Amino acid sequence: MTPADGENHTPADVALATARALVSRLLTIAFLALLVAAVAGLALRYAEVGRDGRRSAENLADVLSEYLGIRLAAIDGVLFRVVATSRRIGGPAASEREWSTALRTATSGVPGIGSIVITNADGMVTYSTVTIVGESWAARPIFQKLRDGHPNLLIADAPFVVGAGNQRLIPFGRALTDARGEFIGTAVATLVPGQLEDFYSAFDLGESGLAWVLLRSGVVLFRAGAAADLENVAELPALAADRTAPPEGFISGPLGPGGPDYLTAYRKSRIADLVAAVSLPRAQLLSRWRYEALAVAIFILAAGVFLFFARRLIDRAVTGAVEAAGADGKSPDER
Repeated sequence: MTPADGENHTPADVALATARALVSRLLTIAFLALLVAAVAGLALRYAEVGRDGRRSAENLADVLSEYLGIRLAAIDGVLFRVVATSRRIGGPAASEREWSTALRTATSGVPGIGSIVITNADGMVTYSTVTIVGESWAARPIFQKLRDGHPNLLIADAPFVVGAGNQRLIPFGRALTDARGEFIGTAVATLVPGQLEDFYSAFDLGESGLAWVLLRSGVVLFRAGAAADLENVAELPALAADRTAPPEGFISGPLGPGGPDYLTAYRKSRIADLVAAVSLPRAQLLSRWRYEALAVAIFILAAGVFLFFARRLIDRAVTGAVEAAGADGKSPDER
């Protein structure tokens, strides 16, 4: 309380105004300190949530990449045995009985293989465990890569559909060569995507998380998760096709134009030129932080209300004490 200029004021008035100003300052400082501490805590927690989300995506990508590597190594082992058997039985021109026996032995104990396809040097299917014998694979990228002298590695191709049930299969192949090392055909094993789905179901991807397997060309071989039907996805295929991108990494942002933000960790496999990735939505990761922020806001509001009423109670107490002290200092006539 500051008396107006020229207004007479007693020492009690001055003491009361000073006490009120001191109480207001102390309570204001306390509230601001509490507010700054809460905001700083929320900012630190926000950064921690981002780090936790990145670690979660990277850990899941590591698990996915390791599992994919195990499955591909098993498929490559089958094809390696098929290549060796091909030289022993005479290549793609061997009889159906010989190939049937050889493939049954080669695939024994290896789950998840949907079919085996053998083609000759012209791309014609000479033997297959599915009903596509006589078809030409000459135009398929997987055949062309193997025919044109692609390094002797496991090669993957875009999924294709066979049979009346529209079964979708992912092909992996190796070149067949004769004793002199000349190309005589291809051996292709197919992976059933459902085998991967059983594994992905154990992933904690949340409501909108995604697990990916892509070719380095950007073709999506498999995508699983609650948001597997996500449209306008461009970022990951572009990343997969980028030969300058590091073998493993992390990107943050939308997967397509105008889409929500995702935290994506990816790993480029050394087998079959594949990319494994896991994308977790930022909004999902921040949902718990939002609840924490709401709780802190309610606490700050409650603290502000408490300090407001505390100031009024203290003000009344100080006023009463000052008035009582002033009354005690008066003479009997003044009372």
